[in-house]
Amino acid sequence: MLRSPSIGPLPRASDAGAIDWTFIGHYSRQLPGFPPPAEQTLSFRATTLFELENDLVLRTTEFYDLYGLFVQLGLLTSATESAKATPSG
Repeated sequence: MLRSPSIGPLPRASDAGAIDWTFIGHYSRQLPGFPPPAEQTLSFRATTLFELENDLVLRTTEFYDLYGLFVQLGLLTSATESAKATPSG
């Protein structure tokens, strides 16, 4: 189900940095509360921010596009589909 993330170029900074990356995996086993797997490939973007001190990682913070993942799993409707279903004016 899990594959190594695809990591973009690492910016060089004296005390901080960021990595934009994409997770790609195969949904093959049902997770509690999730729909049954459809053997589909899933992907989502993420960003990891990090602080350095003495060339060591002091702290990381990660942001994930869970909305995009949940749309792929069928747990949420995409904003485009929601807009089509909403009558205008």
